Amino acid sequence: MNQLAAEVPPGAEGLRCEPLFTGSRHEPDRRAVWRGMSEENFTLGHMARALLEGIADQFRIFYQEMSNKGVAERRFLVGSGNGIRKNPLLREIMSDCFGAPMAVASHSESAAVGAGLCAAVAVGEFASIQEASQQFIRYQDDR
Repeated sequence: MNQLAAEVPPGAEGLRCEPLFTGSRHEPDRRAVWRGMSEENFTLGHMARALLEGIADQFRIFYQEMSNKGVAERRFLVGSGNGIRKNPLLREIMSDCFGAPMAVASHSESAAVGAGLCAAVAVGEFASIQEASQQFIRYQDDR
C-alpha cells in the first residue's frame, strides 16, 4: 500500500480522508469521511495516500490546539512507535504537513525507555526528563 501511495502526488489529486474511525476528543461520535472521490482518484494508491495525509492533518490539528494553549513552537518533530518507524512515507508526509524535519529515536521500545527515564528522574538520578533524555536518547539521524 505504501508503494502505491508513494506513486500518488501530495494531495492525492483531490481525495481527502478524515480518519476519525473512533471519533475525536471533541466529537467522540464523529466518524471517518472520504471527500473528493472521482474516477481519477478512486485507486488504492490514492486512498492510502489520502489516509496517511489525513492522519498527519489530525496530528497537526491537535498540535495547533496545544499551541493555542501556550505550547511553544517546535523546530523538529520526534516520532515514536512502529507506525512511524516502519513507514518512511508517513514520516515524509508528517514532515511536510508540519513544515519541520522528523527524527525517530534509534531505540525500538519508546514506552519502556520513557518509563525508565521517568523512574530515573523519580529516584533523583536526573533533575528532569529533559536532562535524562539528553543523556540517553539517540536518533536515527543522530540529531
